[in-house]
Amino acid sequence: MKRSPWGWPLFLVLAIAALQVFLRSLDHAPARVVEAGNHDQFSAQRALQHLRFLVGEGTPHPAGSAANRVVAERIMSTLARSGYEPEIQEGLKCSPPASAPGCSAVRNIIAVRKGRDSRQAVMITAHYDSVPAGPGAADDGAGVATLLEIAQLLSRREPLLHDVIFLFADAEETGLRGAMLFADSHPSMSHIGFVVNLEARGVAGPSAMFETGAANAGVIEMFAAAAPHPVATSLIYEVYRRMPNDTDYTVYKQRGIPGLNFAFTRGAALYHSERDDIEHLDLASLQHHGENAWSVLLRVGDAPLSRLERDVDASYFDLGGRLLLAWPASWNLPLAIGGLLVVLGIALHAAPVSWRSGGWALLCVGIAVALTLGFGWLLSWPLGIWPNPHPLDHPYPWPGRLALYAAAVLAALLSAAWAGRRAGAAAVLTTAWSLVALLAIALAVVVPGASYVFLAPLLVYGVFHAVGHALVIATGSRMKTSTRALPMMAAAAGFIGAAYMGLYHFALAEVVFNFQQSHLKSIPLLVPVLALLPLAVAHAQQQRARVLIVAAATVSVGAAIAGALVPGATVDRPRGVNLIYVQDDARGASQWHLQFV
Repeated sequence: MKRSPWGWPLFLVLAIAALQVFLRSLDHAPARVVEAGNHDQFSAQRALQHLRFLVGEGTPHPAGSAANRVVAERIMSTLARSGYEPEIQEGLKCSPPASAPGCSAVRNIIAVRKGRDSRQAVMITAHYDSVPAGPGAADDGAGVATLLEIAQLLSRREPLLHDVIFLFADAEETGLRGAMLFADSHPSMSHIGFVVNLEARGVAGPSAMFETGAANAGVIEMFAAAAPHPVATSLIYEVYRRMPNDTDYTVYKQRGIPGLNFAFTRGAALYHSERDDIEHLDLASLQHHGENAWSVLLRVGDAPLSRLERDVDASYFDLGGRLLLAWPASWNLPLAIGGLLVVLGIALHAAPVSWRSGGWALLCVGIAVALTLGFGWLLSWPLGIWPNPHPLDHPYPWPGRLALYAAAVLAALLSAAWAGRRAGAAAVLTTAWSLVALLAIALAVVVPGASYVFLAPLLVYGVFHAVGHALVIATGSRMKTSTRALPMMAAAAGFIGAAYMGLYHFALAEVVFNFQQSHLKSIPLLVPVLALLPLAVAHAQQQRARVLIVAAATVSVGAAIAGALVPGATVDRPRGVNLIYVQDDARGASQWHLQFV
């Protein structure tokens, strides 16, 4: 039976499309909004009612302002209606000169839901002050409304094992000063054993768990079991802890208190702006925020906190917001070394490499990497620099995404068509997957929480081949074609794993890079490009590469043209602008300047 020449290209397109649909949870919160009439679960509709009461006028309320005093009084009245006796903690707090120099008059609000055993407490916190530029509906009104809804839910059920402390912190935007005042001088601080912090860096998207503490394997295990729709990776944790950014959780983390930090980050163009209002807040993001906090609070608040204690960090990543896979980070190095041995074993038995073919294979891999990043750099002009969109947020990202996806496929096809054909599919298979294994080993040593990016597809490749080989032996098959085809079948399975990792982290990179840095956005796509190379070489050896090369180039160029033509900024996704006043004392003249950032 003759094999269809379009089977492999169809597999490639369908795999990428299916994975993109599966990864929708990175663009949109995966939680389903619970109706206000359901009092057994967290309801974003009820939380939204709290939020309208708090900041419905759309007035900024920075720390120390009269408007902030009004928000504080509304928080206290809402807590009182839920049966709490809120406490005000007041004091002057100054930030260290190295972080955010200055002082604030702080008014923290604290409420406690007593547990069955008050020797330990779990604290859930959000800050209620805003920046002067906007009303702070998302940052951090969404967190405050979430706390009020959870406080109401807790008031209607039997007490948990531990006390639950609700801290509505003041003066976060001016330097974490409310959290500092609480940590330094409030008597409840001494028996807090766990912290949940709620933040925002946008107005939409999933509520991702982006930070936790050291020796976090037990905490991650708990979160994986508790959260219905977990969105988290240990790579985010590794990156964030190396950044200069801080939230209120930083104060407690520095004191060795375990915890989880949640935030949604889509719509970053509205962050700290006048459009951070209720109308622009995604209700599904508010639901996911509350769902995370509520499920974690129920789990950790009703069990001995000693169960969270471990002496190792975890590596972890989620599967489309449906499941969190987690394991001790100490496993990464042995697994990566084992994966390399499996790749070399497959090479000895089914994909041998000569010195000549190995040299061409290395060249093939090098060209593919260079082309992927080079195409990304070229595409940064039509996609990002000419329209000049916001540095972190594009109103119409899909043309640019498609252009970069197609450019990465094009890089693999071009490399395979020239150097790959001279190397042969077997040599490229061994070389590409050996490099994946070596990168997994290197990251396991240097940045353990990032090793899974290469380790996961490596394990898929190795396990698929091992299982397939066992089935061939078990069924007594004597067909040589089965053994010869097995490495490429395993490579196809490994490509699915690599494509998931590439597309997932490409989406994550959008939180840090917009299309002005398309070469940096393209770095995650190197993972599927490496896995794609042996499949592309096998296809090129059958003399069908030219049509695919033309198709990939056409898609990339067409999408790039579309990306250059769509608006780079809209009313709801504006460009960053500074308004600068310039006074020339010598001439006695003054001017206003607009500076786009």
